[in-house]
Amino acid sequence: MSAAFDVFAIARNVTDAWLAEDIDNSRDAVLTALSASQDGGKGKSGRRLTVGWIAANPHGGWHRLDAVPRRMLPGIERGETVEQAIGTGTIAEPHVVVRLAKAGIRARDFAISYGDQLRIGEAGKGITLIDLRRVRSLHAFLGAAKKPDAKPLRDAKRALQDRRLGLDGPEVDPALAALVEEASDAEIRYAAACAKTARAGATSD
Repeated sequence: MSAAFDVFAIARNVTDAWLAEDIDNSRDAVLTALSASQDGGKGKSGRRLTVGWIAANPHGGWHRLDAVPRRMLPGIERGETVEQAIGTGTIAEPHVVVRLAKAGIRARDFAISYGDQLRIGEAGKGITLIDLRRVRSLHAFLGAAKKPDAKPLRDAKRALQDRRLGLDGPEVDPALAALVEEASDAEIRYAAACAKTARAGATSD
């Protein structure tokens, strides 16, 4: 995390919507908003958020939190997926992206995403780094395919790993091998999700 950015102040641009107004400390406020019992609406009893995500920036951001906000704040939108909110382009301003899970959220699950470095914090699992330059290359390949499916990329990566271990495996097209050799599974999943979103948008148009 860069000292130039207050990660919790950025995250609070989204999480304030779920906070009582008398909470002042940014760090504690963000952790409270994402860990305390929330109104689930529709007659449901209050419960801790265990699913969903936030993608905050200095002006607001996006969320997918199935809880009733205490108040509406400007600059906050509900989004379908992190991939739709962030996309594949270079991140022009700092963002904080966090996924919730049954594990409790912790301060170390927050990091700054900026430039081509997307850092997604996930409760109980720490930070996943996604290099958007690799994602863009993978996205271009998937966009040109008949179906934007990650399976051919994963299969090619597995075949390369098997061959490195001296195991028998299918030949991998050199161009495809260059794409997947350094790509992580998270980058492949992210690129596939972006490609499916782009394909769905093109179809609806």
